[in-house]
Amino acid sequence: MRAALLLFGSLSLTFAMSASPSYIQNLKNYLTSKEFDIYGLFYMYDFNHDNKIDRNDWIYITNDEKHKAFRLMGKTPTDRDPFGWLELSNIPSDLNLNKPSGYFALINFPEDFTLQGSNAFSWIYASVGKAYKLMGADANHNFDYLDENGDGKADPLSNIAYTIIDNGKKIRFTHAAAYEQKFQCEDERGFGTLYMKASSWYSGNIAYNCKFDASTKWELKTDSITITNIRKSEKVSFTFDENSGQGTSTYDYAQGVVHIQGKYNNKTIDCYEYYTSILPITINKFENDKLEKVMEDWGDGPCDPYFIRTTCPAWYYSDLKDCNINGSSNDNSAFNTAKTIDAHLITNWEVTENGGKVDKIYKEEIFKKQ
Repeated sequence: MRAALLLFGSLSLTFAMSASPSYIQNLKNYLTSKEFDIYGLFYMYDFNHDNKIDRNDWIYITNDEKHKAFRLMGKTPTDRDPFGWLELSNIPSDLNLNKPSGYFALINFPEDFTLQGSNAFSWIYASVGKAYKLMGADANHNFDYLDENGDGKADPLSNIAYTIIDNGKKIRFTHAAAYEQKFQCEDERGFGTLYMKASSWYSGNIAYNCKFDASTKWELKTDSITITNIRKSEKVSFTFDENSGQGTSTYDYAQGVVHIQGKYNNKTIDCYEYYTSILPITINKFENDKLEKVMEDWGDGPCDPYFIRTTCPAWYYSDLKDCNINGSSNDNSAFNTAKTIDAHLITNWEVTENGGKVDKIYKEEIFKKQ
């Protein structure tokens, strides 16, 4: 099944405020010196159910036993309340509390007190592997985040990684080595009743572009690459009309094995597919189609030219895959004609190059149709 999917979003970080190099370096050293409490979780929520996310379609929920909920720009902002937080009488029943868009941590950075005289904006917003430092509010009451490189746009703190710990109560920041720097991408689109958002990052010589209108999705950052192994994992959950499913697939390209585990409606699946290995393989810089086929299309069931055999049941292919067990075309019409769809896919690649270097790619997509 190949649906365009998307990721629950993070804030639009258009507005930015620069700071001195010493402030930035001291901030990073401070963040990595201790652990911080997560004071609240941020959620994107379509209050009007019009398939559009407006600037006030966000909910902040306190990360304590009270779980108080506040709507961003729910009331007229003031100097004392620059973001117009409106307390909600209850949390919307259809909000998925297990999928926050990001986390807010109050850090009480001493230099914020020196600059502003208070801790009002001494917060970190952590989302999709990135950490942003709140600096204030602009004249239109938008979040102002740190502009690290001075280009007028908000930047994630470079070479800073984070981990959520203590059962979601705390956050720990670490210095990420320069070679581990992640190059990120996000895109969001709405087409009538269809809503899509994508997020991705990569580190290494294999680049992925998550933009829906990208002419090239995959490319190399070097003249050529010889791949000796790829380990890929896919985690998917979906509902369409009255159908639902969830599961994981783990790929070992060198061994030619895909392990599939999950459930579709009331059917449980735990089986293997076996393929002729295509590795090692050498790809040149401008062979984008070849690179995409290796990354996306290998391990595609009975229609894959390298397919050998499977222990998976016939219904798995006829219900969920692109090809029937006999190799004939299957357009997944039940999925494609569904009136309601909510699908979420996370894919991770670890690509080993000749010489041992490992390139990493992460892609998260969500697809919604009402």
